[in-house]
Amino acid sequence: MAPQTNTIIEHLLKTFRPRLSTTAYSPETGFVGNIDFYDNYQLVETYKIKELHALGVTLLRKPYGVDFIYNGKSFIVSSWRLPDDPVQSTPEPIAVSQPSSAHQPDAITDKLYKP
Repeated sequence: MAPQTNTIIEHLLKTFRPRLSTTAYSPETGFVGNIDFYDNYQLVETYKIKELHALGVTLLRKPYGVDFIYNGKSFIVSSWRLPDDPVQSTPEPIAVSQPSSAHQPDAITDKLYKP
């Protein structure tokens, strides 16, 4: 059964940690982006700001992120850092060629910088 609209936001805020993930602002479009909800660094839900507005949420832009206002209560939501994924954070080895002992002249460079 789907949760009621008047309790889904309360459930999300009590159960999960909100994170401001993608945002942009322009005078033409206003404030757009996503708020993600995490459970122990696992993404559980993603809502567009427009969807949250439709559910009765007000978001106010602040230097630290947004104030998430619902039912007269305000919650700070920021773009807190996600832990590094060990699979993604391991850099690929880079093949490095050994420099040649013989100088390979570059025609342009040698003409410009030759004494």
